[in-house]
Amino acid sequence: MLGLSIIITFILSGLIFFLIYLSRKKWCKNSNRGICTDLKFTGKFARVKKILAIVLIIFIGASIICCCHHISNRLAFLRMDISGHSEWRDSNGQKYLYVEANNHHDLGYQTGYALSDKILSMKALLLICSNSYGLSYFDIEKICNEYDSYIPENYKQEILGMSEGATAGSGFLISYTDILVQSVFIEALYGRHIPSELSIISDFGCTALGTINNDGSVLVGQNMDLIKPMGSLQSFVLHKLGNDPLVFTHRLGGGTSAMAKNEYGLVLTVNLVQTKEIAPYTIPTFVLVREGLVKEKSIEGLYNTLFPNNSSSFSHNYIIANSSTILAVQSLPHNQTKTYPTNTIVFTNTFLNPFWQDTLLDPQYSKERQSYAEALLLEAYKDNMLTEEELIKILGEEPIICRDENGFFSMGTISFMTYNSFGIGTPNGHRGSIPI
Repeated sequence: MLGLSIIITFILSGLIFFLIYLSRKKWCKNSNRGICTDLKFTGKFARVKKILAIVLIIFIGASIICCCHHISNRLAFLRMDISGHSEWRDSNGQKYLYVEANNHHDLGYQTGYALSDKILSMKALLLICSNSYGLSYFDIEKICNEYDSYIPENYKQEILGMSEGATAGSGFLISYTDILVQSVFIEALYGRHIPSELSIISDFGCTALGTINNDGSVLVGQNMDLIKPMGSLQSFVLHKLGNDPLVFTHRLGGGTSAMAKNEYGLVLTVNLVQTKEIAPYTIPTFVLVREGLVKEKSIEGLYNTLFPNNSSSFSHNYIIANSSTILAVQSLPHNQTKTYPTNTIVFTNTFLNPFWQDTLLDPQYSKERQSYAEALLLEAYKDNMLTEEELIKILGEEPIICRDENGFFSMGTISFMTYNSFGIGTPNGHRGSIPI
C-alpha cells in the first residue's frame, strides 16, 4: 500500500503541476507581473529577490507534494473489506471508544483509524522527548525491534492493522515499527535503558489502592501520572474480538497499558518501578495483559499468564482483583513477591519488600507518597469500609497523590480508573462508569 501511495502522489502532484503550467502559460500571454514574473531580477537587492522567489517556489512545490501525499495515504490505506466497526461513546461526560471486529488485523485497523490523531501525536511526542531519556527515537526503535520476535503472529497482525488504520485516518505514514514502539517503549525504557544506564527518569508514576471491606466487597483504583502532554494522547477502549469476552483497557497512543478490566470482573492496576535489574527480551507486557484478560476468569489464572516462567519485561507492581479477592504483586524481571491482603494495600513507584530495597535505583523515590497514601487509606478505612467516594477523594488528594507539577513537560495526573469508574483527567472531574 505504501507503493500505491507513492504512485498516487506522483500522479496527483504531476497533474497539479501540469495544470499550474497550463494556467500560467494562458495568463501570462500579455503580462509579466505576479506569477508571470521571470527570475531575471534587476536593480536594488536583485540577488535577494531572486533567492526569495526560488525559496517561495520550492515551498509551494513541497507543500503541493506533501498535500498530495497526505491525500494519497488516505486513499491507498483505506480498506473497505474490514470487519466490524468502531464508535465513540459517552459515559457521564467521559468518552471511550467501542471497537469490534472478527480478527486481530481488523481490530487493529478499526482501533488505529479511530485513534489516528492520538497515535500520530504520540509519535511526534516521542520524537521530541526521546533525547530527554538519553536516547534518539531511532535508538528506541532499535531496542523495541528486539521484542518483535517474541510477539505472537496474531498480535503482529493487529499492530500491522493499527498502522494501516492510523495512516488512513491521519493521512500521515504510521509504520508497523511506530506502533511497535508505542506498544513496548515502557519495556525499552524501564526494562532495558534505565537499568543499564542507571539513570533516573521520573516522568512516569501512579498511585494504586485496594481494600477488602467488612461486607466482603472489594474496591481498587489507581491514578496514571505521566508528563502532561501525554494527557491528550490517551483513551479508554472497550473492544470485542470475535467471540472473546469484552475487554476494557487504557491506551496511550497506540499502546495498551496494564490498567484494565475484563468481562469476568478481573481488574488490573500497575505501578512502574525504576530498578537496577535489566530485564530479558521476552513477550511484551501488552500481549500478556491482553491474553490474560481474554482467557482468564480467576486471579490466579491471570497472574500465571502475566508471569510466564516467573519472568517480566520490566520491574513493577500489580494489583489483581475481582469482586471478592485482591492479589498484590511486586515484580522484578526474574522474581515476584505475591500476597493476598486481608484489608488494605497501597502501591506507588517503589517496593514494599524490605529485601528488594537495594534493587531500587533511587531507594527514596516515592517513599513519601507511599506513606502519605497509606495514612489516607487507613484513615478512610477506620470503619473497615471504603466507599467509591472515599477512594476517589484519596486519588484526588492534591498535590501529592493527584499531581500537577509546574511546567509543560512536568508530571501530572492524566487519568484514573477504579473497579467501577474511569476518566481522562483527574479524579476530581467527571467519572465515567466502566461499561462491563
